[in-house]
Amino acid sequence: MIIEEEIESTLKTWKTHNIIKNLAPGDELNSINKFILTKRTEARNIKSSTQRTLALDSLDSTKTSLQEYSKIPPNGLVVYADATPRKREKNGDTKISFEPSKPISKTMYIRSNHFHIETLKKQLEVDVEFGVIIMDGNSTLFGILSGNDRRVLREVRSEVPSQKSRRGNSSNHVSKICNEIRHKHIKQICELAVNYFIKDNKCIVEGIILAGSAGLKSELYKSSLLDCRLRERVFSVVTTDHCGKTGFYQAVNLASNDIRGRKILKERHLLQNHHEETLKNASKSCYGVIDTVNALKNGLIRHLIIWRGLNYVRYDLNDSQQNRRVFNISEEQAEELGPCSVQEFLEEYTQMELYSTTSLVEWILETCAQFGTMVNMVSECSEEGLRFVKQYEGLGGIFYYKIELTNIDPKTFKDESRNHY
Repeated sequence: MIIEEEIESTLKTWKTHNIIKNLAPGDELNSINKFILTKRTEARNIKSSTQRTLALDSLDSTKTSLQEYSKIPPNGLVVYADATPRKREKNGDTKISFEPSKPISKTMYIRSNHFHIETLKKQLEVDVEFGVIIMDGNSTLFGILSGNDRRVLREVRSEVPSQKSRRGNSSNHVSKICNEIRHKHIKQICELAVNYFIKDNKCIVEGIILAGSAGLKSELYKSSLLDCRLRERVFSVVTTDHCGKTGFYQAVNLASNDIRGRKILKERHLLQNHHEETLKNASKSCYGVIDTVNALKNGLIRHLIIWRGLNYVRYDLNDSQQNRRVFNISEEQAEELGPCSVQEFLEEYTQMELYSTTSLVEWILETCAQFGTMVNMVSECSEEGLRFVKQYEGLGGIFYYKIELTNIDPKTFKDESRNHY
């Protein structure tokens, strides 16, 4: 059940690639429809008859998509509308609408000759949560950082005296009281940190950023009261001029380099493990589109790794005798066909008819859900990621047990034995 939920979340994130229009959560459909009506009026004034027709058709398609919803979903709505005839598709009218995996912060309208994905591109980043603790003598803030989303969990007000030297007969007494107050405050912060960052006896954040005035944050980090599971997750300690929300933003900016490195740390370890398994024991892992897809169909893969930019399309063909063949074609291979569409080429090559097409990534994620296969999507941001894309075609897996792919019934492999035409 947990694996299925993770795969569903991964699939939603991947689908965010398809975007042309964002609708922010909370917007009323009536106001959006009025906006589209205004844009439609403007589109009628376009001088080029071809461009005018395409613009009006796209807006009509968008309005039709909105009619499927009674209200804007909690995370907003993405509408992808295209009325431009495509080179490799017979049907020139494309319409897709879906709720993104993360909330959209603003409404945006784009009409262009190509699809813009910049606005939601950051939703495709690895969804890693970091804990943030910012403390000074006046307050301590607990927060969560996830991508660009900063969420304040709690802000605790306090009056912690500084450790400045004091003179006079009562200096020792005052110093003792100050130390007791600081100790009590640090103890409280340690207890709250456990409440917010540890659930079911496990740390729920990938890392922790400590920020604030130099003295207090150092005392917290060195304190024996701080849970060792949390201390191990501290990866960045920065000094900020402020606490509260202002200090939150400042801490994130100061720790930005550490955050980027931490985000790809798990990814690097995963790819290193797959690379080592491939070199050490080829019968325990697979790589490349052909072998990985076929191993996945046979339920052999325990842990699958897939590059976010994998750009293959799965073409399923059959004939009147229910004979079936499946081809996985990349965008680069499709471009090599020139004016001929992939569908035309495959139907002529196989003497079959196209039954369905789907993104290979989407098919893989749905298949993983059926077999309970663990899935990790990786980027090419690291050296290991680049190697995975160039050497392993951006797709690989680790088996449940040692197996030789050549020992599997070749009939099982027949349908998808080619990803090159």
